[in-house]
Amino acid sequence: MGMFASLITLCAEPLMVSTNFNDIDFDGNGAVDAKYRASVSVSGEGSNVQVRVVSWVVSQFGSIALRMSPEALYFDEGSPVSTDSPANGAPPLVTTVALTLYLAYWSQFLEWLYVPLSEVDHLGSRLSVYVGLRFPTEGGMCHGWLKFVRPDTQLPTLFILDSSDWNPIPGAPIRAGLPPEIPIQSEWLPDGETLRFTWPPALVSWVLESTPNFTPPVVWEPVESGGGYADVSATEQGRFFRLRRP
Repeated sequence: MGMFASLITLCAEPLMVSTNFNDIDFDGNGAVDAKYRASVSVSGEGSNVQVRVVSWVVSQFGSIALRMSPEALYFDEGSPVSTDSPANGAPPLVTTVALTLYLAYWSQFLEWLYVPLSEVDHLGSRLSVYVGLRFPTEGGMCHGWLKFVRPDTQLPTLFILDSSDWNPIPGAPIRAGLPPEIPIQSEWLPDGETLRFTWPPALVSWVLESTPNFTPPVVWEPVESGGGYADVSATEQGRFFRLRRP
């Protein structure tokens, strides 16, 4: 009785074929950390046809799907994806985060009727949502986020992968929707005229750049570095520096 009370009539057609939408490789090492795909199963025929659609993020090769908290699956913008983020259930459920989950019926009135299959971790009226993941890298487990968007909240409307980012420092957090916060240390060398910048070993391939001002057009120039550090002369006063992912 409750299921039929949840029926929703829509003109749009359900997805009819299982589809892999995106492969996500956070660190660009050639190994897929997660897939965004839809699984579709069709049963019956004619007026008795039923279509079950699930679109989800499926983590791969040791990656773990995370929850924002024990009570909330999807991350809010600015909330930390970190070592404190719990896994999404017990194995094997830690591998998936569902974004769309419904059953579609072809009715006698020649229209599709939709039934949501779960009210647990329901997306409600959200047009955008963040999924958090923990995944293995050469240096250890890192954290990343995926942002998904949709134009409306109708059941058959699928989410689209909008953007993503990750923190290359193993174990370090990243806030959903934001770039990683990279710790850069600075100290004066004994000569009193040279300032040394240092950054984590995981970022040895990153490039330190500088610019004299932020007046457009801003031109960033690379600073000679030793991989995890760079020495800057005191004569470089009034310059701004940034560390850029290559």
